[in-house]
Amino acid sequence: MLLLPSSITQFFPCRHACYPPVEQLRKLVVFPVCLCWFGAPVMRGVMLPEQDMSVSEKPILFSSEMVRAILGGRKTQTRRIAQVTDSGCKPGFTPKAGFVPRRTENHQVYSPYGQTGGRLWVRETWAHDCPHCDDPACGNRDHIWYRASEEPDIAESFAGRARWRPSIHMPRWASRITLDITEVRVERLQEVTEEDARAEGTQEPSLVPIVGACWSERDVFAKLWDSINSKRGYGWETNPWVWVICFSVP
Repeated sequence: MLLLPSSITQFFPCRHACYPPVEQLRKLVVFPVCLCWFGAPVMRGVMLPEQDMSVSEKPILFSSEMVRAILGGRKTQTRRIAQVTDSGCKPGFTPKAGFVPRRTENHQVYSPYGQTGGRLWVRETWAHDCPHCDDPACGNRDHIWYRASEEPDIAESFAGRARWRPSIHMPRWASRITLDITEVRVERLQEVTEEDARAEGTQEPSLVPIVGACWSERDVFAKLWDSINSKRGYGWETNPWVWVICFSVP
């Protein structure tokens, strides 16, 4: 049941009512209401049927490699940049689980990825391909393909309307993976241990052809980190503050 202010309900007695002429809409007082045509909440805080608002859900992006690691049970942690610097911290104010300080005031920046007990829904590279449906916004997950699950030769064949779409554009209904957050903490990147690096989904240590030395899983993680974050100014050697999100797959 949707509850709307009385001045609105005279025009919108229910979600499926006919919409008034534009001239009438212009006379309405503006309320903090978000009207939607496609079944999303029409008012902040209103619950739709079968939507559990008691558990916070936030989106998170993963590469195809990391999606495979999650599905294979090899990845149960992820590290993301925490926007804070030493010079910006209040002296003696140490980052704690769930938030970090910001600037010189005692401001707290809460984790943008949620807290323990919350959920993350995974955004990954996807495509819509169905011989009987040309609408990529159809809402039917049976029409969705996931690049992480396709062999390279098949993945390369997707084109045109069935092209691969960036993970950032994946809608909630198309997501196939939901993660339960088991811990959130803040630490320096280089505090990662061998066990942590393994939980990040790194491959088994491999031999370095040039020197013949064995890479630790921590070394592999450092290389993987640099391949993603070095060009953004947050390379391994800069040792930035990071959010550490531990999770499990239900």
